Amino acid sequence: MTAVRERGPIYGVQVAILVILILSLLRVGRDVLLPIVLALLLNVTLRPVIARLRRVGLPAPVSAGFVVVSLVGLVGLFVYAAYDPMLHWLETAPRSIQELRSQGEGDLADVKKATEAVSEITATGEDGKRPIIVQQADSTVTAQLAEGAKTAAGLTGITLILLYVLLATGDLLLRKLVQLAAGFSAQRRIVVTVRALEAHLARYLGTMLLLNLGVALVVSVGLWAAGFEDPILWGMVAGLLRFIPYVGNTVVVAILLTLGVLAYDPLWMMVAPPIVYLAFITVYGNVFELFVHGRRLALNPIMLFVYVLFWGTIWGIPGVLIAVPLLAATKVIAEQVPALRPLGRFVSA
Repeated sequence: MTAVRERGPIYGVQVAILVILILSLLRVGRDVLLPIVLALLLNVTLRPVIARLRRVGLPAPVSAGFVVVSLVGLVGLFVYAAYDPMLHWLETAPRSIQELRSQGEGDLADVKKATEAVSEITATGEDGKRPIIVQQADSTVTAQLAEGAKTAAGLTGITLILLYVLLATGDLLLRKLVQLAAGFSAQRRIVVTVRALEAHLARYLGTMLLLNLGVALVVSVGLWAAGFEDPILWGMVAGLLRFIPYVGNTVVVAILLTLGVLAYDPLWMMVAPPIVYLAFITVYGNVFELFVHGRRLALNPIMLFVYVLFWGTIWGIPGVLIAVPLLAATKVIAEQVPALRPLGRFVSA
């Protein structure tokens, strides 16, 4: 007992160093670990779909290819539907904001004259050519956007390739995990845990997808009925942001408030869109969504917030998006392992 007490402080320091090393590894190895985690989550989620296709008679490689191509097609359809409206909004939003500022200053004519004069000077300069500094700023923004697009495309490509390999190889990874376990009891626990993870995670994420599609549909119809431009775009944005707990709804409210300010003059009409959305999402989230999910799939909101904050800090926006699936996976694994069942009860609602 004395030896254990003497090693206590040293053990605590070792644990602290280990935690720091793990956090540093997660942070530095983002580009490598993120595709692996995404592929594993998608593999577990889509495994029941592969099983159904196998029952029809499709081989595993063909089933995996069909699922991955379908996934790429859905993402491509979303990008195609949102591309033109987003470009249109990016082109018109600065002008609308400038007009709103001009109206607030009370003398729109003078502001327009000043803006035109400044624009003419900026566009021509003394030698009739566009100033170099403007070109450098534009090229810098373009380069940053292009670099971000390349990085996202690379991560997406690696994730899809790894996902196809995992789906096409079937239960190879599970069999390897079972071989590493010592004893029949441990092997059985691994199989039961993985099967439960596949069933519950697929159900949870599938339910979230359908619920968020419902939000996107309601928001799109509401904005269309109110006469807003590009209602489908903002409906899709609202549905996508719903995958981010807490932060997503806040961003949607900010977007709707901005749209209301740009579209209406009376104050009550400006704030009407976000207020209506808040009322709708409160009823939708606390009544309908809770009824659909059920108590078994409900998660502790405090742990949900901690997970979103942690993974968002480590991996940015992708980390925020996968925080909910990771917490759901943690809950399922903890419920299947006797030693971790207190943790499973803690992360449950």
